[in-house]
Amino acid sequence: MIYTADTIPIKLYFQISESGKYELITDENDLDSETLQKRFEDIEHEFEELTQNNQKKRVFELIRKIESTIRKKEAIDLVLDTLFMDLSRKDSELIEALEAEGYCFSAGDYNIDLQRILSNNGSELVRLKKYQNELELLVSQEEPEGLEKGNIDEVILSYGIITGAGFIDTNTITMTQYCALLKLGNQKMKMLENGKGEDRI
Repeated sequence: MIYTADTIPIKLYFQISESGKYELITDENDLDSETLQKRFEDIEHEFEELTQNNQKKRVFELIRKIESTIRKKEAIDLVLDTLFMDLSRKDSELIEALEAEGYCFSAGDYNIDLQRILSNNGSELVRLKKYQNELELLVSQEEPEGLEKGNIDEVILSYGIITGAGFIDTNTITMTQYCALLKLGNQKMKMLENGKGEDRI
């Protein structure tokens, strides 16, 4: 059997999402890792559509941008360090690597070109700080502690009470059921905050 969005337990979904152990979505042994990863990505896509959690998507996007910016800056710093070590020897491969990143070399002073690239690469720190500040702001605005994945049992049981669903087995509730529970619970809390009362849901 291969789990789908309708059958995968939400705890298992989060476990696979964090660990990358895609083999956990099936008890079959004849599927390759690429196929398993694709199946799980389909489940992830449906989870995103169900939760419509644009803030979380932006957090992941910012994390990727931060990591990419750091890797790029470190790589260029390493290339520049190597080139500065021997200004008399112009390493064509390293120069081409810098050009591939959009940096240009003039027909003039080679040292000045390198200094300019070093300065421009240093400005990546400004971009990095911008991403980090936005990430910190988003994280500070995330849902309350009770909604974190680490407290998934508390989340499910609390939302079960809020929605009037009663006791819910936190080990068997599926991903789609979990998303529906959160949606109904959030709707009810919003209506209560707006003073519309419990009898309106």
